[in-house]
Amino acid sequence: MTPVMKNAPLVHVVAEISFSRLPEPKAEVIEGLHEDMMDAEFPERIDASRQTVEVMLSSPGSAQQAEQKASEIRRLIFRNPGKTRLVEFTQNHLDGIGRLILKVTDYPGKDSFFTQLEGLLTIFKARFPQLGKSALKSMSLNYVDLIVPAGEQSLGDLVTPEIRPPQLPGLENQSFLFGSSFRLAETAPDQRLRVAFEEVRTNNSSLTKVLPDHLVEHDKRCGLTIEAKNHWWKIPTESYGILDTQHICQLQQSPQLQDYDIVEQMRELQKACSSVFQQVTTESARASWK
Repeated sequence: MTPVMKNAPLVHVVAEISFSRLPEPKAEVIEGLHEDMMDAEFPERIDASRQTVEVMLSSPGSAQQAEQKASEIRRLIFRNPGKTRLVEFTQNHLDGIGRLILKVTDYPGKDSFFTQLEGLLTIFKARFPQLGKSALKSMSLNYVDLIVPAGEQSLGDLVTPEIRPPQLPGLENQSFLFGSSFRLAETAPDQRLRVAFEEVRTNNSSLTKVLPDHLVEHDKRCGLTIEAKNHWWKIPTESYGILDTQHICQLQQSPQLQDYDIVEQMRELQKACSSVFQQVTTESARASWK
């Protein structure tokens, strides 16, 4: 089993599986699922929703007009005691896609994480027999590292120059506000690796942002807690970093979910994310996080 860094900067991990939408489950099925999730240590059930807006353009040849169509997506969420792990099941009627998502802020290491993901898949396939017959569309794995200098460290001591946003030499009296870098690469047919790094300004030597925008939870009822580290309250530099690594597998042939080894593919996606972390952080930084 791979050891986990005691002081690792990892603060958020998200695994997402997308598949063709299922028939609407009956109320008794959801109640049975809740019982299973309680046994799996996700006792808190949250029935939530989010709004989506579809923009439709009028047909060519007429005066171009855009119409907006709003719809509501139901979110079925189960959360653990302590609010550090969350499972979400949604179905979008507009794009015909269902999603099963596992989010954690107390990452136990890849082996335990994938064991839990496999157990959750077993529960959902048992409660939704149609899930195994659905068309698997995509899967993704997202890691977020909050890289905060401590003591005498600078941000340059923790990450390589290649990942940091470009500097602006030659400008007098410049005051740093924000910087970012972004890279999208194809790692294999149907696979893309997205790596983003944000350099964020501190405020009174404290954090001003913890997660990238696309992972911020806007429903206060559905959030997770992130355990703060002592040095986050007295950052010695004017900025810190957010490393956002996501590996995505788009399954163009849409195989049946039951015929695909999802967890094994997730393990392969994880390898590239781990490699990115090793490449963009310095050896001295990794030593200080052990």
